[in-house]
Amino acid sequence: MENAKITSKGQITIPAKIRQALNLEIGDNVCFMQKGEDIVLRRAKDESFETLRSSAEKLGLENMDQVGQLLEKLAVSYEQAQNGQTMDGDEFFRGLLGE
Repeated sequence: MENAKITSKGQITIPAKIRQALNLEIGDNVCFMQKGEDIVLRRAKDESFETLRSSAEKLGLENMDQVGQLLEKLAVSYEQAQNGQTMDGDEFFRGLLGE
């Protein structure tokens, strides 16, 4: 296990052993995924950022805050589905897009 300290700007330095294990270099992108109480750090594939950007444009999302809000709504909808609360596809997408 490696540790890192959060700066006043909310930044961390990824420890050298972790960067080496993921083969990370300057300029590489990483993604953080929450799994329960844990956060998983992964090397991000360039195409996933391009896919996200393209999808955001198609949905009319103008900035990353809007993308984040959409992802939060998606997570809530997923949790509701896991608890047996279901809705049809049109209702699902209207809810995600705030319509």
